[in-house]
Amino acid sequence: IDNGLGTPPDHDRSMLVQRLTQAVSISLRQIRPVVWISGHEGYGRRFLIDRFMRTFDPNSRRLEIPLSDADGPLQALLRVLSSGLRASEAELTEVARRAPEAYGGKFEIDHLTECVRKVTASGLHLVFRLEPIHSVASGWVPKWMVDWFSEIPTTSRPLVFVAAQFAYPGGLLSAPSNASKVASFPVPSLTFEEAKSYAVRLTSVFDQSPDRWTEPDIDALADAAAGTISLLISIARERSQLPDLRLVPPSVLSEDHPFTQKLNAYLNVC
Repeated sequence: IDNGLGTPPDHDRSMLVQRLTQAVSISLRQIRPVVWISGHEGYGRRFLIDRFMRTFDPNSRRLEIPLSDADGPLQALLRVLSSGLRASEAELTEVARRAPEAYGGKFEIDHLTECVRKVTASGLHLVFRLEPIHSVASGWVPKWMVDWFSEIPTTSRPLVFVAAQFAYPGGLLSAPSNASKVASFPVPSLTFEEAKSYAVRLTSVFDQSPDRWTEPDIDALADAAAGTISLLISIARERSQLPDLRLVPPSVLSEDHPFTQKLNAYLNVC
């Protein structure tokens, strides 16, 4: 999205990419097909996935599909067909009609694997963004998803990424059916020193007069981000537009404050 404010520079998390490579590798030629990336919203899970996939295909593009704990394999299949394979409304209707139930079953799981292969072959990497709609469901992985993971064949590159706010349960990860299929990887927040270093790079891109940023200004920017990459980018964008950095608003603002509304708009595209 071109908002006239410049594109954020890449943040160097190369050590995370190396660690992720080790986590997904079974051998030199075998990669776990499912990668479960956990971490809070804004910690850079999507950025990490994109950078990691560039090691397999420099031109690979992300296809992100939302899923909730209430969705079944049929809903996942329809969304992959629609967003990834551009299926027509008539084709989607026929797939839904053939399903024995609204939730979906074994046929839809097998069809989903086939569609994921086609999506990957087209130059995309598939990311399911898991969003529990019930707070009590946080940390719970739907059974169909566990069954599906165990059936996805091992290949030379990952086929499915899941971005969640909780780690893949250890009990499931240690099960023989999942041990060679799922790699669980947590994404940590930025340290304060990492945030400061990245803040300097951000202000040099977003601000036409980056020299006006003093060390206390950079410290305040890094502190306001609370270890969250997307929030750091958003705040740096907004503060760089201020004619005077002494006009920076307080850290606690109401939801209807213009500054808060601008940050929320930026977060939607970071």
